[in-house]
Amino acid sequence: MRRRLEVLNSFVRFCLIIVLVLLYHAIILSIFAFALVFMVQALEAWWDKPESKTVFFAGVAGFIALVMFVVMVEETPLPYDGISLKADFAPQMYEFVCDIAKTVNAKMVDSIMIVPGLDLGVYQRVRLITAALHSERVLVMGMMALYYLSESQLQSVLAHEFAHFRHKDTAVQNLVTRTQWSFLNLSQLYQGTDSNKSLFGGWAVAILLLPYVLIVQIIKQLSSVSFSYLRCEELEADNVAIATYGKRLFQNALTGIYVEVFLFQNKIKHCLDECLYFDDGIDDLYSEYKSLSDSIDQSVRAEIQEMLMNCGEKKDSTHPPLHARLQFAENCRPENEETSKSRSRPAFCLLDQSMNLEEHLTRRYKRSLGIVDATSSKEEVVSSGAVTANQSEIKTKELFATLAIIAALIALVCYVVVIIVRADKLLEVISAILGIYIASQIMKSGSRN
Repeated sequence: MRRRLEVLNSFVRFCLIIVLVLLYHAIILSIFAFALVFMVQALEAWWDKPESKTVFFAGVAGFIALVMFVVMVEETPLPYDGISLKADFAPQMYEFVCDIAKTVNAKMVDSIMIVPGLDLGVYQRVRLITAALHSERVLVMGMMALYYLSESQLQSVLAHEFAHFRHKDTAVQNLVTRTQWSFLNLSQLYQGTDSNKSLFGGWAVAILLLPYVLIVQIIKQLSSVSFSYLRCEELEADNVAIATYGKRLFQNALTGIYVEVFLFQNKIKHCLDECLYFDDGIDDLYSEYKSLSDSIDQSVRAEIQEMLMNCGEKKDSTHPPLHARLQFAENCRPENEETSKSRSRPAFCLLDQSMNLEEHLTRRYKRSLGIVDATSSKEEVVSSGAVTANQSEIKTKELFATLAIIAALIALVCYVVVIIVRADKLLEVISAILGIYIASQIMKSGSRN
C-alpha cells in the first residue's frame, strides 16, 4: 500500500511539472505572438499614414518580439566542461559501461565525458530543432572519482545513473532546467544585471509586468515540485542499483563518495590548489590528489560520515540526505545480493593510459583556477581519441548568435527607413532611434556569444 502511494505521489508531481512547464511556455508564446501580430497590424496601418503613435507602438512591439526571440532560442549552457571520449579509443571503458546499461535494461549513452573532479552523473541534451526526434544521452565521470572508486563500486554507482535514463528522469530534469534557464534569460533582460542595465524601458516594464509576475510564481512552484520529485526518483534509482549489484556494495560506494566529496570541498581542494599555484611544473594533479586523500586518517573520515548522517533534508536539493538513502537501502530486498564478480582494481584502469587524460585534465583544472591562459583554444584536440566537449557548443552558440544578429539587423534597417521616410514626425523618429539602440544592443550581445 505504501509503495502504491509513493508511485501515485510521484506521478502527481510529474503531472504538476508538465502543467507548470506548459503554462510557462504558453505565457511566453502568447507575449511573442501578441507582439508579432501587433507589429504587423501597426505597420499595415502606418502604410496608410495614420497617427504617428501607431509607429511608436510598432517599435515597442517589434522590440518585445525580438527580445522574446532571443530568450526562446538561447541554448542552455553545457553543465560540464570535460573531455568527450570516442569508443574506438576507449574500448575497455565503453565495454564496461555498455555491460552495465544492458544489465540495468537501459539504452547505451551517446557519449562519455571525463571531467577533472569527483562528478558522477548523467544528463540529456536536446537540440532546439531536433528536440522531438533525438536527444543526446551523456554519462559524466570525474577523474578523481575514478581514482577513488574500485571497478565494482563504479558498477554499482553507474547502475544508479542508468536507472535515471530508464525511468526518464533525465528528460524531466532537462525540461525543468531549460525552463529555468529561459526564465533566467528573461529575468536578466527584464531587470538587468550588475554589469548590464535592463534592455527594457519603463513602458515595456509596464506592458510585461503582469505576465512577468505570473512567470515568477510559476517558476517558484516548478522548482519546489521538481526538487521533491527528483529526490523521490533518486531513491528509485538507488533501488535499481541495489537490486542489480547488491546492497553492501552500493552503500559502501555511496557513503565513500559523500565523505570524499566533503573532504575535497573542505580540505583537499585547498591543499591541491596551493600546490598548483606554487608549483607550475605539476602536470598530473591526480597523483597529488591521491596522496592527499590517502593521508587522511580513517578516524577523520568516520567523524565526517557521522556528521553527514546527522544532516537533514534540504528543500532546494535534488538528492536526499545520506541517512535517508542508507535507510532506504536497508529496507530494500535486493534480488541478486552480491552476485557480481568482485573487481577491486581502481576504476581509472579502465582508461587507456596512453591518452594522457590526467595531463590534459590537469590543464583544464588549472585554467579553472586562472593559473594558465583561459583563452586558449576551445577546440583543443586532446588526442586522436578524445576531444573537448566544447566543439558542438561553440557551433550551436554561434548559430543562435548569428540568428539574433540577423533579426536585430532587419529591425535596424526598418528603423532607419522610418527615420528617412517619416523625418517630419518627431515621435516616430524618437521611437526609431530607440529601436536602433535596442537592435544594436542585441547585436552586441549576439557577437559576444
